Amino acid sequence: MAGRRRADRGSRAGSVPFVLQTLGLTYALGAVALTLLVVVPGLTMGWQAHVVLTGSMAPEIVPGSVVLTEPPDADVAIEPGQVITFDPPGQEGTVTHRVIEVETTDDGEVVGYRTKGDANASADGGLVIPEGIVGVGRFQVPLVGLPVMWASHEQWVPLIAWLAASGVLFWMATQVFARRPRQPALPPLPTPPPAAPAVAPAAAPSQAAPPAAAPSRQVPRQLPRLPRPPRPPRPPAPAGH
Repeated sequence: MAGRRRADRGSRAGSVPFVLQTLGLTYALGAVALTLLVVVPGLTMGWQAHVVLTGSMAPEIVPGSVVLTEPPDADVAIEPGQVITFDPPGQEGTVTHRVIEVETTDDGEVVGYRTKGDANASADGGLVIPEGIVGVGRFQVPLVGLPVMWASHEQWVPLIAWLAASGVLFWMATQVFARRPRQPALPPLPTPPPAAPAVAPAAAPSQAAPPAAAPSRQVPRQLPRLPRPPRPPRPPAPAGH
């Protein structure tokens, strides 16, 4: 029972590194996949990635999300309800808000777009001119831009904690492919001597058997003596001359 308990503890202790390595590998693969998801559209289609730093578009777009935008096409009209990223006049950086109204002239020429954050109570001040639009939102990757948001807001504690945890997880992921040191070969076991022929064990001395009885001599049975026949009478002697 004690040996079985020690074996169970050993198996549980040996599974901890494997669990950490699997967790690190999963994290590394997920990070690579999300990075490719953000970078590849920009390299292949010219899209841009924008990190949402505030909660003005919550709950649909939460802070720290990355919005991928496509450059605006003059031949494609932007309709109310679409999300655009634009340069607000007199402000630094870009803003990602939703179009709620399109202002046009009597000839149908677009003058500007009125925008509003989903979480804001009022619309943005002023119109966004067509030349101020950076891109039209196509899809978002939630929370991928959290490190950028922390650095922008000077939130160093979560940023450092994320860097430390990422470093440990990436290191654990590399251990999955690390070459294990070879165990030294054990010396060959000595050849056992040839087994001696089996000898049947001597029987234990048993009690002395009683001596065999001597064969009894059978005395011949004497027949009864028969009576002798009577002798014949002797003839008389002759008389003398």
